[in-house]
Amino acid sequence: MADQSSRGIKISSVITSLFFIILGITAIVSGQVTVAAEYVFKFGSFVVYFGILLIILGVLSIVSALKNKRVFLFSMHILIMFVIITVATGRILPFITEFGQSELESYAQIAKSDDNSSLTTFDFPAKYSVLMVFEKEVNFITDEDFDGLQKIINKNKNSYVIVKNKQYEGYKDIFGNFKTIKTGFKYTLLKR
Repeated sequence: MADQSSRGIKISSVITSLFFIILGITAIVSGQVTVAAEYVFKFGSFVVYFGILLIILGVLSIVSALKNKRVFLFSMHILIMFVIITVATGRILPFITEFGQSELESYAQIAKSDDNSSLTTFDFPAKYSVLMVFEKEVNFITDEDFDGLQKIINKNKNSYVIVKNKQYEGYKDIFGNFKTIKTGFKYTLLKR
């Protein structure tokens, strides 16, 4: 009976370890081949080091499973889980939850540093972090209301507008008289 359960543990450990080795190889290849690791995920060479670490831990897990080193195998599984949780909470989670928030806050800071300026966000939901950073009234235009945008801008000649990049590309003729201050990954800051 004990032999059957140890055989099942060996098989499942080897399969799990092979999965992590394949994941490590994928991480190394994606870190070397694509620009996404540097630009989109902001990981840089970290992806390659993470892949190497997964391969090493996977190989050590297979060796310990085949040699019946249960304590070492358990330690390798704990270490693999610790590495994955650390990477997920330290690198991946902030990227997923950011949604361009840091861009919006930096744009609000730029507009705030300019005296007597107004700030308008155009065609995206209200982001209250912009309001907190700008510390003055922010005009949130949540739809494609070009007349409303024109009225707000006509009130103050020192107007800043934050627009999503895809909307900016689609309406370049409308935003033609605006100066592009900064273009980020998701948003663009314009000034009239």
